[in-house]
Amino acid sequence: MIYKPANFILQELVSRRVYEERGDRAWELLDEKLLRSLQEIREYTGGRVVLNDWYWKGNREYQVFREMEYYGGRSYSQHAFGRAADPRLYNSNSSGGGKMTADESRDLILSMKRMGKLEFVTAMEDIVDWLHIDCRMTERGGEEDLFIFKP
Repeated sequence: MIYKPANFILQELVSRRVYEERGDRAWELLDEKLLRSLQEIREYTGGRVVLNDWYWKGNREYQVFREMEYYGGRSYSQHAFGRAADPRLYNSNSSGGGKMTADESRDLILSMKRMGKLEFVTAMEDIVDWLHIDCRMTERGGEEDLFIFKP
């Protein structure tokens, strides 16, 4: 049985091309641990998570799954395995009128980890101006059992 998060549609998770080519079978390309983690973040933030928005005429299309052609062939990116996401998080208390900064977003993920949430999120990218989380298999981890890596 394929897990489908209650508060996401498939178009938020794959590119237009993948959706048009595979339709509902595109769920097979996504890791259940990542989907459960994104659902948990969406619930925790009250729904304020934006991934792909191409379906609504936006310009974000590769924030979760990225087919190998995106990288020009071979890739070891967690996105290529359906285990990574670059969500935009929103919070009415954040600076800038809603959209959280990358640092605020990373702080929120760390806070959730400290509360015992996001058990499947194992890695987070640092020093970039966006939030990247993934559910890779790793034994590298810090205080919150989270591998924080630099690009």
